[in-house]
Amino acid sequence: LGHQPLSPSAPMHLISSAPRLSRSSIGEPARRRCKFAFGFRHQLGGQAAGLRMAAADGESFRTVIQPKCLPFQLGLRDKVTLMGSCFSDNIGNKLKDLKFQAVTNPFGITFNPVSLSWQLRRILERKPFTEDDLINAGEQWFSYQHHSAFTRRDKADCLKVINESLDLAWALTESRVLFLTLGTAWMFCLKETGQVVSNCHKMPHNLFVRHMVSVEQAADELVAVLEEWLRRNEDLMVVLTVSPVRHWKDGPIENSLSKATLLCAVHQVIRRLNGRACYFPSYEIMMDDLRDYRYYEEDMLHPSALAVNYIWERLSDCAFHPEVKPVFKRLENLSRAVNHRPFDVASSSHQNFVKKQLVEISELAKLYPHMNLAEEESRFLAQLEDK
Repeated sequence: LGHQPLSPSAPMHLISSAPRLSRSSIGEPARRRCKFAFGFRHQLGGQAAGLRMAAADGESFRTVIQPKCLPFQLGLRDKVTLMGSCFSDNIGNKLKDLKFQAVTNPFGITFNPVSLSWQLRRILERKPFTEDDLINAGEQWFSYQHHSAFTRRDKADCLKVINESLDLAWALTESRVLFLTLGTAWMFCLKETGQVVSNCHKMPHNLFVRHMVSVEQAADELVAVLEEWLRRNEDLMVVLTVSPVRHWKDGPIENSLSKATLLCAVHQVIRRLNGRACYFPSYEIMMDDLRDYRYYEEDMLHPSALAVNYIWERLSDCAFHPEVKPVFKRLENLSRAVNHRPFDVASSSHQNFVKKQLVEISELAKLYPHMNLAEEESRFLAQLEDK
């Protein structure tokens, strides 16, 4: 682009990919055209996504998404359940680091909405798994409805870890919020039974049939089971989102069709649940706000840690009670203190530092009895000279 005025027919991706052009580097006509272009995009999609345009003043060429406040405020004592793609794991780990009572993916990472619906119903039924639900391949035992993280060499061990995780999932009956992250509309079914599987476990491809779930089927499956959960737990709110991770092995066009299907299904679910569900635009933040490969891992498909942190901050802005953020800061400071490596553990300065952290842990434990700070406390007690 240089210092030349932008052509009226310049493609939008050229207009939006020049983050450092100043007002003096382009002419006034070009600035007016940029304002018009971004204003037009705002009219198309701004209201639905809570979009604020950072480019309208001509200073910055970037679309900033400001998510709308969610219809609840999450407090430190609230329980949270997260299910779906690896993005649910990312956000769940953030919550656990901040001592939330969070259960993440009790069946392991799951991508398609039909499998997620099946899992939610199985939790509702509280029906334990049996040996008949397990498959043996070589030296490994696994379940088609679970991630490979549950695979074990011993059948009894595999069944034990699966049912222990199912018991933990029952926490959903007391959860304030259920986060569901949908990854892909493509799913695999066993040819022999027609059963939709959550994970193929690298079994021979001729055992499966692959097809894309329709908008209507995805919405119907989710609404049916979520309505049951909402009747059982009257305080539960559902947050739906679409994973920003691109499923490139499906193919670029197929991935786009898949994400479009999920987006349509999600918003249909929200309309049908009458105020008990809402949408968080993690997909849109990644695709439109962080539109740069700097925010991806080396595979160019998964969001980097920087991107996950940015999306987490946007979620924090719209989902948490005002009391939460000051406590976040205290917990972050405590985490840094735990990871501090002293030069001289026995020095008076470090001993004072350790005692200060133990006081902080004691105060947090009194304010928030649900917080499990035992590991942090033991780390500091081990460094204390005068015990």
